[in-house]
Amino acid sequence: MSLREKGGTLGCDPRVATAAVAGRGPMRETPKGIRIPIARLADVICVLEEARRLAEKL
Repeated sequence: MSLREKGGTLGCDPRVATAAVAGRGPMRETPKGIRIPIARLADVICVLEEARRLAEKL
């Protein structure tokens, strides 16, 4: 996960990470991931917390 500027706006870029060879070696980010604008980060956190609460009830 990193914070990066793109197009003049700051965003959070969580990425899928994988080891180079069969689960061994250092973890490296892949191109797979999403970009969350910092202005929307609080909204995403709220939604994830609600999802966790619902999942805990199952």
